Amino acid sequence: MSQKPLFSKTLFYLLLFILPINLGSHYVVKSAYVNGLLVDYLIPTVYIQDIVAFLLLVCWFREDRKKLAVQFSGFYPQLILVFLFAAFLSVLLAPRTIPSLSAFIRLALYCLVSIYTKSYYSTYTDKKFLVRAFTFWLIFLGMLGSMQYAKQASVFNNYLFLGEQPYSSATPGVLKENVFNIRKIPAYGIFRHPNIFGGFMVVGLVWVLHELKRNRKRSVVKRVSEYAAFFFGVCGLVVTFSYIAWVAGIVGMFLLLLEGRGRRFAYWAGSGLAVLVFLAALNLNYWKLGEYLTVLPSVSKRVELLKAGKDIVLSENPFFGVGINNQTVVIEKFLVLTNYLRFVQPTHNVYVLLAGEIGILGVALYCVLLAYSVYRAVKLDRFIVFVSLVLIVLLSSFDHYFFTIHQTLLLFWVTLGIANSLGRGLD
Repeated sequence: MSQKPLFSKTLFYLLLFILPINLGSHYVVKSAYVNGLLVDYLIPTVYIQDIVAFLLLVCWFREDRKKLAVQFSGFYPQLILVFLFAAFLSVLLAPRTIPSLSAFIRLALYCLVSIYTKSYYSTYTDKKFLVRAFTFWLIFLGMLGSMQYAKQASVFNNYLFLGEQPYSSATPGVLKENVFNIRKIPAYGIFRHPNIFGGFMVVGLVWVLHELKRNRKRSVVKRVSEYAAFFFGVCGLVVTFSYIAWVAGIVGMFLLLLEGRGRRFAYWAGSGLAVLVFLAALNLNYWKLGEYLTVLPSVSKRVELLKAGKDIVLSENPFFGVGINNQTVVIEKFLVLTNYLRFVQPTHNVYVLLAGEIGILGVALYCVLLAYSVYRAVKLDRFIVFVSLVLIVLLSSFDHYFFTIHQTLLLFWVTLGIANSLGRGLD
């Protein structure tokens, strides 16, 4: 592994710590409207993570410019560059250029951060910081989510507080769940939707739980803080009422338990489950779901959006897609709006979404990147990274936020970078 640049590594730590923050400057442009309605996915936004990622890359290129050619060589960096080229081609064909270019720039920033992570992440030193960051956020977000659920509204009611969006029971379109025949608002945390909140908490929980499980020689303060993180993290996850995240959490804990029987067995079990879920989710609209479509509106929504996503792939531009971050521009043509699907949103499957936005080549490259990262995590025996990737595959099969939302998009690319990192060291 190359010697770590000083200032860029500090910015890398800062980026890891601020990962879940939702602060950004939004620019409402004409191309963000579809049929007279403002679509938030199309609003160009500069988030604080984007700024830090840009500064990190500038410092990296200046500090280590003599070694950049080496760091950009190899299968993983070159595959990322080809993937970015495919995504850029989709921008050129996008009907709404500004939203597409904005999303591409963020994707390029985070992909380059992933290459930086590959070059400079060390399991021996950097994992400790990452676990501490997750520990802090699990405690903080778990407490915030619990207070939001108790209040049935945002706590600070101010976007300036880490991006917590103001909401209450009177907010139009606010999500409500049936809890013992009482309509309750799930916790949003500092995320745009409870499902995103749940997905972040699941990944953080498995990192902290794995650390608790394997390292019993730490100070009392660290162990107490990690137990507190696990407790509040579970509380926060529960009040999101994100059922997919609940299932992912159970899967993650199950894989950590399987590790006791041997990592080899756990690797096979996790890989098999990831492939099974991936294939099953692609065919969700062919399942005989029957009464579940009315009992669980979220299932009906996912089925309809999946059908529309597949129709976009087949009908619009199967090779180059309709443009990154442009599916919401065309998806309404393939949808029948119902009581459960009242507004335009992306397909709740990252792989179908990518196939529609950047084409078959683009989604194939994305899947190869993901599969190769799983392979590297297994080869280097980085079990917690492997578990994280399995959970990301599962969550991405039933929702879109690991590609469309900046916090989880960054988490995805950092995780891939860790899986491919050159620094040795077991979990």
